[in-house]
Amino acid sequence: MIAIRTARSPDYPAIHDMIVRIFQATYGDGEQVSLLVENLRKLPAYDSNLSLVATDGDRVVGHVLFSRIEIVGDQERTPALALAPLCVDEAYRKQGIGARLVRLGMERGGRSDYAAVIVQGDPKYYGRFGFIPCAQRGLITPFPNPSSPANMVVGLHDQRFARLKGDVDYPSPFDVWKIPTDKKRGRNELKTN
Repeated sequence: MIAIRTARSPDYPAIHDMIVRIFQATYGDGEQVSLLVENLRKLPAYDSNLSLVATDGDRVVGHVLFSRIEIVGDQERTPALALAPLCVDEAYRKQGIGARLVRLGMERGGRSDYAAVIVQGDPKYYGRFGFIPCAQRGLITPFPNPSSPANMVVGLHDQRFARLKGDVDYPSPFDVWKIPTDKKRGRNELKTN
């Protein structure tokens, strides 16, 4: 039977191996994603309750990490979460494990002060959790093609989510994927699209 629980330090080697294997096979680079997870764990804002694993007995078969980000608006900085990465061992897919990990992470985030969750992923997959394109909400991510439908957001608190708008500020472990500062398009151009 598959159990979902908070990740613990003894799980870290299995999480690393699974991330490397899955992201290497899917995207051609798993080490960078595993390094992202390791570096996010070192941040002062890291919340171990938002790192979840799926287990089959003693074996880790799935993992998701939600980490603190901020939405920088004209008047305030609002805490939010980034969902990255999510992975499930190939032999355990199509059993709802990924969905259970996402839902529990969102539930835990919703009990805290986080207004929303942002993810880069497949709109068909994440749409079932209520995610919509960031561009529809006036949110601008620092990644290439910020208006892509793959940049998605879901609210965790309706009133706070309704007024969210601005730039999404990710911590430094995400820098490798961000648009270099000297190559960013003008923010005004993005906000009017």
